Amino acid sequence: MKKVIIVLMCLLLTGCQMKEPLSEEIDEISTEVEEVTVNTLEKENLVENLPVFFADSLETADIEENFLISSLYCKNRKTVGNQYIIDEEQVLWGYGNNEFGQLGIGRVDFEYHYTEPVKIAENVVSVDASGNGYFAIYLTEDGNLYGMGSNRLGLLGQPYEVCYSDHDYSKITEPVLLMQDVVYASAGMKSILALKQDGTVWWWGEYSSTYLTEAKGYNYQYYWQDEEDEKNPTKILYTTPKMILEDCIYAVTGDWHGAAITADGELYTWGLNILGECGVKVGDDDYVRIPTKVLDGVSMVWVERINNRGFEQGVYDTSKHRNKYNFNVFVQLKDGTFLAAGKDLGNMQKTIEVTGDIFQPGTETYSDSFVPIMVEEYSEESCRETLNELQWEMTISEAEVILDQQNMDYFETLFPGERIDDERVAQSISVNANSYLLYFDKNKGLYQIDLQEGGSRNGRFSLGMTLEEVQALLDCKLIYEPDVYAQSQVYRTSEPIEGTYYTFVFDNTKKTLIIVRESSRLK
Repeated sequence: MKKVIIVLMCLLLTGCQMKEPLSEEIDEISTEVEEVTVNTLEKENLVENLPVFFADSLETADIEENFLISSLYCKNRKTVGNQYIIDEEQVLWGYGNNEFGQLGIGRVDFEYHYTEPVKIAENVVSVDASGNGYFAIYLTEDGNLYGMGSNRLGLLGQPYEVCYSDHDYSKITEPVLLMQDVVYASAGMKSILALKQDGTVWWWGEYSSTYLTEAKGYNYQYYWQDEEDEKNPTKILYTTPKMILEDCIYAVTGDWHGAAITADGELYTWGLNILGECGVKVGDDDYVRIPTKVLDGVSMVWVERINNRGFEQGVYDTSKHRNKYNFNVFVQLKDGTFLAAGKDLGNMQKTIEVTGDIFQPGTETYSDSFVPIMVEEYSEESCRETLNELQWEMTISEAEVILDQQNMDYFETLFPGERIDDERVAQSISVNANSYLLYFDKNKGLYQIDLQEGGSRNGRFSLGMTLEEVQALLDCKLIYEPDVYAQSQVYRTSEPIEGTYYTFVFDNTKKTLIIVRESSRLK
């Protein structure tokens, strides 16, 4: 309306006579301004009400003319039991577990954990690995794709016999060539995807979920089946590499889903679709078995987790599940809009008879088409700020209000009356997939917080500190508590620090602080 007032003032100052057509024109301007104002408010309200998903970083890839697939190469990959690093000289190093031969050093180690990096290969440009530690793959500068570790169902291209335990499959202890002329590759929990120079996408291995629509589908006969069978209700399986798409510039696999973008910006998805996460209408089959086009104008896609594997700052780490969404696929359109399909979107509902490893029905809300979302960067600092709002002796309801306000994921892990090591425990809350655990006394509310990510709420102590580094920051003594945790060293402060007792738990290497425990009082 301000624009209309300005027009009227100008007319009066210039002595112009107001004519009937001009009045109509002013009315039209007023209407347009009002419409713009309403539309703006509607857009603002729409943005505020969009569901929020968290990303490791808001940096995204651009697949316009300057798109380089090499910008997504992974240089530092961490899993539950391993870490793989490519140094500046393109040498691949690895350390951690080697029970499947996943370090590629010519042997298997069942009980030894490598704390110092071992050299694996040279001229390496990208690395990836199964989140469960089963195998690892790497790509060399000349386009050769190699793998080492578990040869589960022939995943690494070697002969195999069917086994009924993932640990019993043959182990490939030295890198073997899987494919040539590859420009990009990624690893799922039990699958491998390769994008070749000619734009073809190859996928093999399996997507096998224990989340199924009907309990009758979860049958060990189907689960361990090694024959490719499109009617198998528990999995999609290719025992050898299969070309599934052409003319693509990017493709990626997660644990249960795959996605690819063509040169024209078309998005194709396949894999588990139990909650419409592929952007395909939910049907009788829990899987989309053939890549299906679902969108146009796409610049980037992420499956299960919004993370650019080539992001240079930090480590691509699936061992932490703070931002992992097992039942979602995310995209960014060329206009910058973020969309997602799957769980906790839309207003459709579905009851799943088999959820995880437990036959326990659960009802979920979902969308089987892509809808707008907000993407925010996950920040340990913001988590710490939220945790600082939690006060000792706060009720579980009061704590949940704070967590809701900050969009932090959580679920109650105990029910009233249950006991875990302490009869006072009435309930506990797991925040950000066990990154933080809150314990509530039956009568006096919040009394303990386990911090398994970042560090203490005041930022004084952080995970990764040695015992000596912790002692240097304390004005009081540390009391040793033996046998509290198996194969760990546990110390607690002899007196409270600003009203809080701290307990520090170090792992068996005696180098790493893995948990910071704050307690308002000793047990």
